[in-house]
Amino acid sequence: MAVRHSAKMSSRATGLLLGLLLSGLFVAPCEAAKKIFRAGAFAADITPTNFPVIVNGGFREKTTDIVNDRLHARCLVLDDGKER
Repeated sequence: MAVRHSAKMSSRATGLLLGLLLSGLFVAPCEAAKKIFRAGAFAADITPTNFPVIVNGGFREKTTDIVNDRLHARCLVLDDGKER
């Protein structure tokens, strides 16, 4: 059963993921000239903590008070010096 996360959890996870992405954008010019492969990954648990929550994917609106599976947001950033 999929559970939609709350807006509070969404904004916190989005902020963390955005911070990870932006941390790799600002590189000194001398460092950018070197050919270095860089990789970064991040995962955040975005399982809702405030219940009831609305369940997505149905024809009618439904709510739930339990979580069967934890929800995670994941991000992977790869940079070879030419493409990110």
